[in-house]
Amino acid sequence: MLIRDLREVEKDRSKQTMEIIPLHRLLEQAKESFSRFERERDYEIGLEVVKWSIQNNMTQQGYTALEETMKTFLCDIYRVDNISEEDRDGVIGTMMNALYYYNKKTGFELIKEEQFDSEICQDIKNYAVNEDKFARYQFLNAEGDEKKIEKYNEILATLPIEIAMLGNDVKDGRNDINHFGFNINPVSAERLKENLKNYLDRFEKFLQENLDEFIKLVEDYRRLEK
Repeated sequence: MLIRDLREVEKDRSKQTMEIIPLHRLLEQAKESFSRFERERDYEIGLEVVKWSIQNNMTQQGYTALEETMKTFLCDIYRVDNISEEDRDGVIGTMMNALYYYNKKTGFELIKEEQFDSEICQDIKNYAVNEDKFARYQFLNAEGDEKKIEKYNEILATLPIEIAMLGNDVKDGRNDINHFGFNINPVSAERLKENLKNYLDRFEKFLQENLDEFIKLVEDYRRLEK
């Protein structure tokens, strides 16, 4: 999570995920050095942190900041608690993975209009449960919780495919760094940095060109479900 005032988070550290805690020092240093971090929304601050990290050759922190910024953005859109690990990672993170895996299964041909289809939403969930242990746990744990199931369905029906795909790219880059390159196809440090710049550009382009459409899509879905 990336927020304008870290003092609010300090009130309850028990709600913070292990990924978020290491960012505190980074955020404090960045906020002290740059007035550009005075932004209205949390995810806007996150974007500035990513840029700051790139400028200061802090690639690992940049990947972490971008991944968490995207989750913060989606928490805002879907009215999910961006401090709670259960909601932030369990709901947002799981749904991003579910849509990514399903789209991969179908050859990356899923279109936005199809996501509204309840049968496809169910198919996405079924596939994610079979392919992702974490997703399986989340879905099984949600049985009987109508509110959570409704939120899952809302996200699966409206989450932009390009955001799910981008989120997976960012996660893979972050994992490549965290695993010290011990992967089947490790990426060089220079390429990781270039990829981070590209991922940031893709996210900012989405916000500039598709944000209004995304918000309208979510609102339309909520009206149809009432």
